[in-house]
Amino acid sequence: LVFVRQTLVAKFPEIESVYLLRNVGKADIVTGEAVKLHGSDTIVETLLGLEFEIHPKSFFQTNSLGAEKLYETTLANLKSEGGTLLDLYAGTGTIGILLAKRFAKVHSVELVPEASADGARNAARNGVDNVEFFAGKAEDFVKSFLESGKKADAIIVDPPRDGMHPSAPKTILEFKAKEIVYVSCNPATLARDLQTMLESGEYHVTDVTPV
Repeated sequence: LVFVRQTLVAKFPEIESVYLLRNVGKADIVTGEAVKLHGSDTIVETLLGLEFEIHPKSFFQTNSLGAEKLYETTLANLKSEGGTLLDLYAGTGTIGILLAKRFAKVHSVELVPEASADGARNAARNGVDNVEFFAGKAEDFVKSFLESGKKADAIIVDPPRDGMHPSAPKTILEFKAKEIVYVSCNPATLARDLQTMLESGEYHVTDVTPV
């Protein structure tokens, strides 16, 4: 704590906050107790004209310039408008919030409750009132959503490095959405998931855009 305040923050006064994440597991993932050592509870990032409040355990792109390029590319590749959008593996709901004005309803689905809660706050912060946030597994949500008779006109998937759960691609295909945009951070699991989806014959790949 002394190092943080007297050395780190003194040298870099632009630092908004410092957290220590107590992860007792072996996996290099954001899990465990987040202990604030300095500063504010959250930080605020501005992307494409909207403000996003970020919690330490929220999934959010760490490179702001890269994030804007990624989201611009995602928005440009999704041509659909109107109806219902499913934003799966949504993190803080950034993509869904950015696309909300193009759809009647957006369902933002994220496993980490803190990230989903941040998404709800960020929607309100930006005056977006047509996004509904669900904290839970994407595969459970799409199964329940489909069984309830609801439809999706467009779908965004932005899974972690492990890709989608094995049951998710086939369930997603049953919506027969006009478009599915897959945002990937791992080419290997992207190829695996796309293979599963393409085997159905319902869709074909129209573009692969590196960012």
